[in-house]
Amino acid sequence: MKTLTVQDFVNSLKDTSDLTIRDAAYLSNMIIGFLAGELAKGNSVKLRGLGTFDIKTMKAKKIIHPATGGEIVLAKRKAVVFRAAKSLKESVQKLKCG
Repeated sequence: MKTLTVQDFVNSLKDTSDLTIRDAAYLSNMIIGFLAGELAKGNSVKLRGLGTFDIKTMKAKKIIHPATGGEIVLAKRKAVVFRAAKSLKESVQKLKCG
């Protein structure tokens, strides 16, 4: 398995369409910008077949600093979460292990 980058996404868009590399890069930046912008507004983004990006409020909690052993309080915060769609989960389950 390999980790795909935005550049890999751009190249895939270019290779599977009539888009130029510049247009594919612009399109990918627009998509990523849209997702980030909607999440920054507090909205959920649901992409059928892929999943849902959402904002979750995390409670404040105490943790132990690994280097010092001292206790640290993490403040209440927001985090981006992703819930995979059923079809994506099923596709991943079909992958061979090993």
